[in-house]
Amino acid sequence: MQKLSLILLALVLAVGLIQPGQAQESNRAGLVVRYGDGSVQTACVRFPEEQITGLDMLARSGIPYIAQQGGIGAAVCKIGNEGCDYPAEDCFCKRDGPRSIFWSYHTLVEGSWRFSNLGAANVLEGR
Repeated sequence: MQKLSLILLALVLAVGLIQPGQAQESNRAGLVVRYGDGSVQTACVRFPEEQITGLDMLARSGIPYIAQQGGIGAAVCKIGNEGCDYPAEDCFCKRDGPRSIFWSYHTLVEGSWRFSNLGAANVLEGR
């Protein structure tokens, strides 16, 4: 089984970064996307809020993605060139068969990556 991984680094730097002439505090979080071929793409996302969702972090990263909104949140269908082209095809178009691929959501907790039972739209990152 091939597995694509969306790994959100939940190590949010809660240190307020105040730039000269800037009155608002800024938080940062790292985003790590590991693709099925083993390549990795990273981004550092700044946000003024105390917390944002993992999906908001992905949206602000500049990494192209497609998500499907649903009753229990959003499902990430595609990141970069990997995944499904919703709505032209089902968001979970590659989950069946011998080479099932899907995105999973992990956070860094006390130095270890942990699988999240909730998706990126339902997990708050931040303070």
